Amino acid sequence: MRKALDDIKKEDFKSAKINLEKSIELDSKNPAPYYFKGFSEIIMNQEEQGCKSLIESIYLNFNHAKQLYAEKCLRFNPKLNIQNFRTGKYELMFLDNSFYKYEIERKNDIQFEKYEGKIYSGKLVWLGDGDYTIIADEKTEKELDKNPKFYTRVLKIEGDEYLYIKIEENQVAYGIIKKLQ
Repeated sequence: MRKALDDIKKEDFKSAKINLEKSIELDSKNPAPYYFKGFSEIIMNQEEQGCKSLIESIYLNFNHAKQLYAEKCLRFNPKLNIQNFRTGKYELMFLDNSFYKYEIERKNDIQFEKYEGKIYSGKLVWLGDGDYTIIADEKTEKELDKNPKFYTRVLKIEGDEYLYIKIEENQVAYGIIKKLQ
């Protein structure tokens, strides 16, 4: 890792990428090499590879990767098959260091969210493989003081969970949704 960081300082991004790949082989759960690999790949105009590397770093909850991804990769679409996540019960965890989790259930393109003892619901509108939004129903619309419009894109599927990015007005948030049943 140190060698790779020295390579980056010298602007030798090709060597940095090679050394970062070695670092990843040694510890695939360390988010930093994925971040610096993504950074290097983007500088070398390898945007798709760079965005994929940043996704790995975000999945491991590396905050710097979240910012760089938002700046450089919002138009990147990984084209994932989300079929296994269209119905069922889930747990949502935000990747903002709040460690707050809440429950979600999806039935026939309706999503129910349990938050602070209340249940909110809305129509789940799929915009493509992995892209969706939720349109609040009338009851939920009345209960919420502010019901912002947002767009969600699935970035990575890993077993029974997926990493997503949620774009809401001028804010970007990341989280993981885990299928419980």
